[in-house]
Amino acid sequence: MGSPSMTFTYKNTEGNTLGHILRFDLPSGEKTIRPLTLWDVNGTIQWKMKGFPVPHPLYNLDQLAARPDDPVLVVEGEKSADAARGLFPNYVVTTAMHGAKSVDKADLSPLLGREVLIWPDNDEAGHGYASKIGQTLLEQDSLANVRVLKQLAYLPELGEDGQLKPQTEALPQGFDAADAVQMGWTAELLAFIPPDELSEVVTSEKDQLNEYRSGNFVINDTGVFAIKQKNGDEVLVRICSRLDIVALSRDSNNANWGLLTKFKDHDGHLHEKAIPKELLSGTGEAYRQVLLNSGLDIDMKQKDSLTMYFMEAQPESRVLCVNTIGWHNNVFVLPSKTFGQNDQRVILQTPDIDRTSSFGIRGELAEWQQFIGMKCIGNSRLILAVCIALTGPFLKVLSVENGGFHFRGQSSSGKTKALSVAASIWGGKGMVRSWRTTGNAIESLAVEHNDTVLCLDELGQVLPSEAGDIAYTLGNGQSKSRANRFGHAKPTGKWRLLFISTGEIGLGDHMAANGGQVRAGQEIRLLDIPSDASSGMGIFENIHQADTAQQFADSLQTMVETYHGTVGAALLDRTR
Repeated sequence: MGSPSMTFTYKNTEGNTLGHILRFDLPSGEKTIRPLTLWDVNGTIQWKMKGFPVPHPLYNLDQLAARPDDPVLVVEGEKSADAARGLFPNYVVTTAMHGAKSVDKADLSPLLGREVLIWPDNDEAGHGYASKIGQTLLEQDSLANVRVLKQLAYLPELGEDGQLKPQTEALPQGFDAADAVQMGWTAELLAFIPPDELSEVVTSEKDQLNEYRSGNFVINDTGVFAIKQKNGDEVLVRICSRLDIVALSRDSNNANWGLLTKFKDHDGHLHEKAIPKELLSGTGEAYRQVLLNSGLDIDMKQKDSLTMYFMEAQPESRVLCVNTIGWHNNVFVLPSKTFGQNDQRVILQTPDIDRTSSFGIRGELAEWQQFIGMKCIGNSRLILAVCIALTGPFLKVLSVENGGFHFRGQSSSGKTKALSVAASIWGGKGMVRSWRTTGNAIESLAVEHNDTVLCLDELGQVLPSEAGDIAYTLGNGQSKSRANRFGHAKPTGKWRLLFISTGEIGLGDHMAANGGQVRAGQEIRLLDIPSDASSGMGIFENIHQADTAQQFADSLQTMVETYHGTVGAALLDRTR
């Protein structure tokens, strides 16, 4: 066979060589694959053309061990794996040895607990390969985060509109990552593809079964039914639309137990809600309101049966719950998604589950960049606001203290638009809050925006006597100590964040209006910045071909309400 045309080395987690996969190109144009492994022959270690012991190790096992927090891309074949590294630099790329033929012989355990994206070859064997890996992972962990890459629907070329050109022809049979590189795809071009067009979730085949029984209840596609007795026979009484209880949740101290649920609303959108078990006591009205508000259909005559369904549930899977967003060890938790890797899934679970989160995603990252990010160019205050909003996740690692930035200037100068642009990093218009609040309420807001940004509009709406205390509290990063009904100290709320404020006057002038005086600690925690950029257009210096500053401001407001949340998610994807 001559010399191999390609050699792929398999290593263990410490980086020591386990063996090689050799590719030989035959004169006939065909290829053949041969394993080369180490064997003990009468006490002598020798290389032999023999297969690896079962279970087979994954390719790049040393990189999987060295980068435990990074997501994993699984392709088919070592050649594709080497090519895909440049297309997905934030992923550890691996493959099962011998591809589709030997998935059942591969040790997939290093993939458990990690975010996995599978890129199948464009053929029947490739799709079978992806399905086998996905189902194997879901069988071992029903909450595994597994997605499969869709076939590329675009060309690796940008049109005049700055977007990718559509793919008008079917991709060839067997198309893989190596072919994509040869075609001209790069990591930068792949970033233009919207996430929902790039990949889709792999669901367990067991979840696709129409019906199963859980205690005294039957669950199928038409709903959850209580099994009751009537005249000696079992009858099914519908209590709600389909609601699957998929995991038990608890915190790191094995307290605050809850139930993780999944269900679809009337439009078919999938919802995932963590229900604290403490809400099952009493009337249960609080948890039912949340489920109803999210689109679950409940027969209120059977509300007690619904509570009993929750109480009897004993799912095998476990998840770790936290009660605040932000960093928790090596994962970052937002209301709808957790970023990073942990030995078990981490979710947000709070008793006030009826509170509507202001965090959310609308549109695509490229749209935010085009319609909002580009408009920040040449506008120093907008750029500063965006930078402040992006800083929150880095405060922990940088050990930087909390603080605030106050844009001070006349009414209608565009100050609130700077807040809206900053807020669009993480969510919609609900991210912009008012100064008109109490000290207790501001502590709750700070906890809700931990490790991100808090945007407070119009300082003048808060009493001068409270303004200084609020600024000091936000900068201090901790709520006041309070007693519970037994006289014991309640746990204090804590937060890390930078906050952005607006107002026609500064903190010192506002407090002085009521005879107050700014303490040094208060003034340091809220830096005063003139909102007027001295260009005759209020806070703006560049209105990007708009007719007036007001027109530019109105357009900007429309854009931040249309496109938001994608920048924060993209940032966390790259910092985990």
